[in-house]
Amino acid sequence: MQQAFFPAAAPAIGVGVGEGVSVGAVAAAAPALYAWLSSQNDRGRTAVYSFSKTEFEPGTKDTPKIVRVDRLTEEELRHACPRYQEVQEITDEAAADARSDRNDRSPQGFGTEVHTQVARQVNGTEPGTDRPRSPDDPRDPDFRAEFSAHKKAVADVNNPPARYARRNTVRVDVLENVKDGTVCVYDIKTGERTLLPVRMEEIARSVYRHYPNARRFIVTEVRPKL
Repeated sequence: MQQAFFPAAAPAIGVGVGEGVSVGAVAAAAPALYAWLSSQNDRGRTAVYSFSKTEFEPGTKDTPKIVRVDRLTEEELRHACPRYQEVQEITDEAAADARSDRNDRSPQGFGTEVHTQVARQVNGTEPGTDRPRSPDDPRDPDFRAEFSAHKKAVADVNNPPARYARRNTVRVDVLENVKDGTVCVYDIKTGERTLLPVRMEEIARSVYRHYPNARRFIVTEVRPKL
């Protein structure tokens, strides 16, 4: 078996390509594999969906996707995405606070409150106040929540950065620019729905336009563990 994923990734389960099987066929099967691996997430391993830069470069629109679907240990995921553990802890704390604050929220209301608190913790507050900072002006531009990126239909590296929640943008729950060629995207989930492949691809393509020097994009769900 020849593994179909970009080089220099953490060791883990790869989507393989055997004799007579195209990379495109493997990529087509990757979403189903990711969905199954996500259902097996536990404290030991977490499913991730990775995209390589080559998928988004000009002239590669019709070429097979180069993807990798894995279940990484927490150590492996922290190695690739150093702030993963911090995002998990912030999400756990936000969920615990949301539950203790009110117990009559709808599932949607609970999810909204968790996302709001996560964004506040990640982006920080205005200096000298307790007002949350705008997602367009986070405390750390390389670690930010509610990041908005132009959708691929209108994305262009020459366009100015997208503004928060504007039309034709994709909103990312938490984004980490590792600055080693890797951009990590954390999708906060509080319900039963999983991260859809179409959503993952839209995120990766849109984020790439803002980080054209990145070589790989890792997308994973983060769910409250408490």
